[in-house]
Amino acid sequence: MIPNDVVRFAISGKTAGAERWECSLWFKPTTIGVHVPSSNADANDALDAMTTGDEWDALVGALVSMIQASGGADTAKLYCYPSGGPTASAIASKHLTVAGTGSTGTTPLQTCMVATLLTGQAGRSYRGRIYVPAPNAAIGTDHQFTTGFTDVVGNGLADYLTWIKTADILGSDEGMYGSVVSVQRSVATPITSVRVDTKPDVQRRRAKSLTPTTTTSYPVTV
Repeated sequence: MIPNDVVRFAISGKTAGAERWECSLWFKPTTIGVHVPSSNADANDALDAMTTGDEWDALVGALVSMIQASGGADTAKLYCYPSGGPTASAIASKHLTVAGTGSTGTTPLQTCMVATLLTGQAGRSYRGRIYVPAPNAAIGTDHQFTTGFTDVVGNGLADYLTWIKTADILGSDEGMYGSVVSVQRSVATPITSVRVDTKPDVQRRRAKSLTPTTTTSYPVTV
């Protein structure tokens, strides 16, 4: 069950190949007893506060840093669970116009960079993952991402998570902890670090939805 007083912040868009992508983070209030929005109006106010400033620009810029300019980020949504899940009590949505800044590199559409969210506690319930789309990332001679990309993604996430702890998101200067939510344990644990490596990965659920652009049969003479 989704625990009480958490929000899921989702950023989505398209790649240069028109495939849809989404990255999301969970948050909880920094002060015990403070509640997340229960109305769409309050949720929209919180979403506006979360998508303003240099740290936001760096975060969304990191997420589109490996997508060409014909793609990018076009939507931000906030799902609020003041009384837990599975259904959000309030939802906010905002249109974005953030173009990708990726190179001319071309990888399979489902290729991504993995950012692991760590909480300082061991076990699968206390770590999360974000799959950052990378269809236009330049790959080095070692067949891996360059460290320039990992720095952009890692710093973008870490700086945003640091900033939002003390930002005025829920009113009265109340910030939020970026968190890993365990539905199995119904607990939200604050993120303490972000780990990114250079190994290209794949979000397999996304791979299953891809359709070949061309299929050709080649006869064999017998």
